[in-house]
Amino acid sequence: MSYQSKLEAAHQELKDKGVWKFTYDPPILRICRGLGIKVIPFHYQGFVKNTIIYFFIMLAIVTCFGISAGFNVSWGTSFFIRMMIIEGAAGAIFMASFYYIRKKQLSLTDWDDLP
Repeated sequence: MSYQSKLEAAHQELKDKGVWKFTYDPPILRICRGLGIKVIPFHYQGFVKNTIIYFFIMLAIVTCFGISAGFNVSWGTSFFIRMMIIEGAAGAIFMASFYYIRKKQLSLTDWDDLP
């Protein structure tokens, strides 16, 4: 079974369950697929994989805010680095939990079982 046929089946299943297109096909996944990276939709990935992916996404976002806010505050750079890691991990666990719970609520088919 090809990646493209599984992706189309996954998108159709999510659409039939009432999931918004922006949720099951966000811009970051479309960009990755445009670059030739075969990315599975977040609803079909495991909790750990989603946590790792979202950790790096959140870390990049928090780092951008940290750099724009400036590191020369009296608390020091190490405080900001620790806070970026904690905030990235918290955001990643939150998003991975959302997709895990949502997959169970919608009773979605496993990625390997898609036609």
